[in-house]
Amino acid sequence: MKHQRRDAATAAENRDMFTFDDTGDVRILVTCDGQRVVGRASSQSLRRASPVWAKFLFPPFARIPASGGDDEEEDSEDEGDKDENEGTGEELDQQQNDNDRVLSEELELNDLTFSLDFTQDDSESVRILLNIVHLEFSDVPEKLNYEVLVNVAILCDQYDCVKVTAPWLVRWLSDEGTASLEDGHEEWLFISWVFGRKRVFERLAKKLMREVKTNYEGGDCILTNNTILPHDIRPVGIVESIMQTRKRCVEALLTPFYDELDRYMDGEMLGVIKCDYGNKACDSIIAGSLLIGLQAARLWPPRHFDQIHESTNYLASELRKIEIHTYFPKPGTLEGFTEDHTKCCKGVEPRKWEGDEDGFEEPPLPIIQLHPTPIYFERDDDGDALRILLAIAHLQFNHVPQHALRFEMLLNLAVLCEKYNCFGIVTPFFQNGFRKRNMTRSKVVGRNGSLLLSYKFKCLETPYMPLFILESIKKTPQAAVKAILDIFYNYVDVFENGVGVHRCQMKHDAQACDSIIYGSLIMGLQKLHLWPRKRPEEVQISIDDLAYTLKKIQISRYPKHPCVPNIAKEINDVLAAIPNPILDFHHYHFALAKSFLEADCNEDV
Repeated sequence: MKHQRRDAATAAENRDMFTFDDTGDVRILVTCDGQRVVGRASSQSLRRASPVWAKFLFPPFARIPASGGDDEEEDSEDEGDKDENEGTGEELDQQQNDNDRVLSEELELNDLTFSLDFTQDDSESVRILLNIVHLEFSDVPEKLNYEVLVNVAILCDQYDCVKVTAPWLVRWLSDEGTASLEDGHEEWLFISWVFGRKRVFERLAKKLMREVKTNYEGGDCILTNNTILPHDIRPVGIVESIMQTRKRCVEALLTPFYDELDRYMDGEMLGVIKCDYGNKACDSIIAGSLLIGLQAARLWPPRHFDQIHESTNYLASELRKIEIHTYFPKPGTLEGFTEDHTKCCKGVEPRKWEGDEDGFEEPPLPIIQLHPTPIYFERDDDGDALRILLAIAHLQFNHVPQHALRFEMLLNLAVLCEKYNCFGIVTPFFQNGFRKRNMTRSKVVGRNGSLLLSYKFKCLETPYMPLFILESIKKTPQAAVKAILDIFYNYVDVFENGVGVHRCQMKHDAQACDSIIYGSLIMGLQKLHLWPRKRPEEVQISIDDLAYTLKKIQISRYPKHPCVPNIAKEINDVLAAIPNPILDFHHYHFALAKSFLEADCNEDV
């Protein structure tokens, strides 16, 4: 019984709380403390405050009268509950009086012409707005906490009534500068959007753009507290905009480093030294510094911008740590040395986008002049073979010879295909047309290049070869190629797997020494198309050619540092240890053939 009386008193109190005009002609429905409350408001006040409410209250179509069916059902339920409870006569009389009063008020409200349903809205925010609308300013709070402020903003946006809150915004938003930047207050984006606080909106959007990470699954924004920024946060599209701007910022941060490294790599490929003094060692130390720094930041090998999940703040801090070493810190380091290599680092300075606090603009991308990388064919390339190769590559099949080619032309094509790694596009022509010529044993066996043609294009029949010799010849070079490549790749691993640990043997300028050696190795390998790492079966040149070209890689030396490895000696050691491809089966064959020949000679004698 006491519980019922308390519920009735609470219902009456809530009804009074949401009765904004005793003579109002609008019945409002609100959910407060889990209970459905019926209140009263003025249609004229609501109409003036919100065009949305005006259309509900005064639609240009016939109105459907408010129904009291739901309330009647609730009243019936209340009466049923009353019958189920027992109490003293005085308590029953008091309860009956309370119920009669509540029922009388609700029946009176049911007779009202207009009705607005706020049951899905936050009741406290509804009360604040309707107090303002009905000029009950003394009941409007001076300060709002974060949750209420969010809900008020939602209603202002939903009902298009933000203008009525103008006099209170100065007090409600007095701490917007700090409160909006607190972790967990990301919905200040919507608050500032609704109330027109452009500066707050811009600052918070930029802060989130710098701080958020992305996950590996769906590209969600991960906040600093490891929660996901909801995609439905308002205003619509702001999360996507933050993600897109973050991606552009990541690109702006990384592009200068990747482009600068490409500039040195391309220079090595084309034989162009970027150093102002034409010193190749200077290029090597700068490239090595970039490689070591990017690797320490887990940004090397290069990662696509979509695969960078770290925040831009973290990314910028890691890039700031990259130390670009110069060949000499300043002139006069050594007697008689006057070159100032500090100026050779132009364009290598870490260019970081710090953002513009006065405007939410796209991060400015650094202006970098990009030049198309030309393709250079070697002067010793056979012109006729090159013309055939390019005709096939450009699908100009009418310019491809339909007749069988001479052995020399086939060999020249094979050489170009090996050099430019394009056997796949030419093989069908060898199989269909180029090999029509009858390559008899007398014409090809023993000729220089016949094994290459046989192995690559299968234009010679295997009976021309000793049994198992091709398999043995193929297997032996691959093992040797792997051993030669491992010389360089193992040195690279020393630097890649030892980030933060100096490999230099000297105590001073150790990192600079590591950088110049590392840069020389990577630039040299890339020039020979051996970087990124190649598998032995991907190397299409002979062992001798591979050894010869790798010996030509110049490992620059930091002054007075005896740390440069003796690559040539290690290559020679590998070459000396290459096993003979002649199998025991072949030795037996030669021994048997020799015995027959010696027998024939003895018979002749």
